[in-house]
Amino acid sequence: MLSPQRCWLQFTAIVTLLCLLTASAEVDFTNLTLIETTPNSTLSTLESETISTKYTLSTFLSKVVAKTGLSTTSTTDEDQGLRYYQTGFRWDPEEEANSSHWQPLAVSTWQDSILNGTNAELASVNNAWKGVTVVSWKDTTTNLTGGVRVTFVVNGTAEEGTPRKYAHVLLVNNVAQKKGGGVTFDTINPTNFSGAIVWYGRWLYVGDGMTGLRVFDMSHIWKVDSKDAFGMEYVLPQAR
Repeated sequence: MLSPQRCWLQFTAIVTLLCLLTASAEVDFTNLTLIETTPNSTLSTLESETISTKYTLSTFLSKVVAKTGLSTTSTTDEDQGLRYYQTGFRWDPEEEANSSHWQPLAVSTWQDSILNGTNAELASVNNAWKGVTVVSWKDTTTNLTGGVRVTFVVNGTAEEGTPRKYAHVLLVNNVAQKKGGGVTFDTINPTNFSGAIVWYGRWLYVGDGMTGLRVFDMSHIWKVDSKDAFGMEYVLPQAR
């Protein structure tokens, strides 16, 4: 059973994403009901039988993300005059030049992963999460085969000049064991993807204009053959 606090947070996340999904449409939230589906029980089975390299979010951030470089960008006086301005950065120049079909959409940070931001909550957060930013993207190529991905950025909220590292993770569903070893999966259809994301605890909530809300458990990040994941080495399977 969900605790009242968690129910409230998940309900708030759903309302936020529904607002983004429906854009300017008028929505009546009076009878909105939280329905929690059954967890995907195949994830643990596939991990124990097929996936040899798997990560929790903390191990992924500390052992994997730091391997990829990122360059910072200079900012103008006008940028720094913005009310909520912190800093900015650019992706690796070579990758940026070859990734024009990926459209960035939404941003969430490690501070969204806690409820009230109290000192006790901040102190309890895993150190690997602190300063981390997650960005959502969708594929815009004609056949839309790339689906939807998220990018975890270490030190994403740090001051300008601080080294930043990142890694992309492909969001997938319908995972199954592949004959001869490994796993098969489907990408997320980006056509109805709103880009809205909410990070809370180990959960990543992703807005979808057709299905409502996709839920990903970030304690199940898998390393796969990049040929199966459109050049990316990591996938995050849908949990609910």
